[in-house]
Amino acid sequence: VASIGSGLLTERMKIAGELWEAGIKAEFGFKPNPKMGDQLNFCLDNYIPFMVLVGETELQDSVIKIKNLSEREESTVPRKEMVAALRQLLGKSAEETVPVMCA
Repeated sequence: VASIGSGLLTERMKIAGELWEAGIKAEFGFKPNPKMGDQLNFCLDNYIPFMVLVGETELQDSVIKIKNLSEREESTVPRKEMVAALRQLLGKSAEETVPVMCA
């Protein structure tokens, strides 16, 4: 789970927790203000297919961005639909554990 901007460590932790509760494997960087390039490179170096992105604008609008790294596409979805959107992208049902990792 990546962030755009500073001071969003707690929000990244919340999002990762939501994904874990849904059975989706996820990670987030422990640095308080990680650089976007570092977060992206972590995903690419570890063959992570998706990044979940949040920033101040996304928080205000109650949305998140999902970046498909293999397709080089990005979509914005309502925060409450995050789990369903990731499952759809991965082609997994609600009962299956989904291997998603985000920096």
